[in-house]
Amino acid sequence: MGAKVLWANEMDVSACKTYRANHPEIALYETKIEELSAIHDDLLPVDVLTAGFPCQPFSVAGDKKGFDDPRGRAFFEIIRLIKEFGDNRPKILLFENVPGLLFHDKGASFAKVVNVMTH
Repeated sequence: MGAKVLWANEMDVSACKTYRANHPEIALYETKIEELSAIHDDLLPVDVLTAGFPCQPFSVAGDKKGFDDPRGRAFFEIIRLIKEFGDNRPKILLFENVPGLLFHDKGASFAKVVNVMTH
């Protein structure tokens, strides 16, 4: 039993070239997450959605601005996209980030992630 990737999203031009070279059969939406829409782009519903939002705002090596950094707010754009699927939203979400997210702002950032994902 396996999984089938139905579509992908990436905004970095070089990463898109590499992705297309390795996965030419998969629909790749080369745009910022803020500009991607399940409705307007006719994204196929998926059972599992994997996503990574920029880690620099939460990293111990970064400036630690968290959700005050525009890159950190990309998380909320992923949530917006998920909600656009309505009743067809993914059953499983897998997000990737850095360990610093757990402890950023004394745990408040991770608590916000959990709260937004469960409501």
